[in-house]
Amino acid sequence: MKKGTIIGLAVVAVSAVVFAAAFINLVGSAAGTYRMNETGTFGNVSFTVTEVSDTQNVGLSSTSANFIVIYVTTTNNSNGELTATSSNFKLYRGSAVYELSSSGIWLTNGFTGYKKIGSGLTVNMVLVYETPTKHTVDNYELKVKSSNKTATFLLY
Repeated sequence: MKKGTIIGLAVVAVSAVVFAAAFINLVGSAAGTYRMNETGTFGNVSFTVTEVSDTQNVGLSSTSANFIVIYVTTTNNSNGELTATSSNFKLYRGSAVYELSSSGIWLTNGFTGYKKIGSGLTVNMVLVYETPTKHTVDNYELKVKSSNKTATFLLY
């Protein structure tokens, strides 16, 4: 192999590594896996899942399937205001993904997709998801994304 070919291959290899690192950063990297009442801190935010329950009725909303109600404590550790949106919280059962239900509007601290959190403040939020089964029947996981990292909270 000629010297020019080796240098060319090295440049291609380094470029591939740089591209892969950039892609991982865009998608978000893992921030850890947590169980109930364990706090995950990443970036300038701390999250704790404090309670999970199943019901068929949330306020004036009802379902023939199930609502999983998740109580989350969120702390803004930054020097500025942060905004939590529905894209920060996704519920998974295997490869199935569940979005926040608007039924959370009926609950005290119900999170319906948008909340500003001031610097140094801790807020309680209640997340509601409509699912086919109870959280005790299937292995549901709440994935919380912040600061380009995703933490997984096991609900089983």
